[in-house]
Amino acid sequence: MRKNRKAKQRNRFRSADYQVYSEDDESRCNDNDEIDSIPRFSRRIRFAWRVQEKISRKWFKTLVKYFGRSVFDIGQGDFGEFVQMNRYVPRARYLLKNKWTVVQFGIYLVEYSIIDGVASSSYSLNFGVRYVFFMESQLTKNQKSNEKILIKLFKETEEFLHKTLADRTPPYLPDYLFK
Repeated sequence: MRKNRKAKQRNRFRSADYQVYSEDDESRCNDNDEIDSIPRFSRRIRFAWRVQEKISRKWFKTLVKYFGRSVFDIGQGDFGEFVQMNRYVPRARYLLKNKWTVVQFGIYLVEYSIIDGVASSSYSLNFGVRYVFFMESQLTKNQKSNEKILIKLFKETEEFLHKTLADRTPPYLPDYLFK
């Protein structure tokens, strides 16, 4: 049989119940807080992200497919010396003079700009409503070296964008996947 006894109340504020911590102990606590602060996501949220990612990839493949109907062949891309001298050099000179230019590259709208001696490239899939930053390069005081830096910037940006068109893979995942 069980006896119903009243539990004795204990004095909760005894001197042995607490300790004074030094600053070293606080730093160890802060380290543990950073480790334990990794967010956990439910299976439902992860499943929704995977579905949204698949929808994004399907949308991009469809976009490239319709673009490919208007273009005979996407091909390997031509980024050789001839293209550099006849397309990139005049574009680099124009960019150095005006500090901003926009170029249509397939389905992309590519924006190149120079701000405070830093050249940057961004691209957009929706006609300039939203740009995605791609890369930047630090410019110097020398005109010829700046042209070479900008030619390299143009070449790397267009090679990346061409690769996404040829492989039919989206260049980025939508922002709503990482809320």
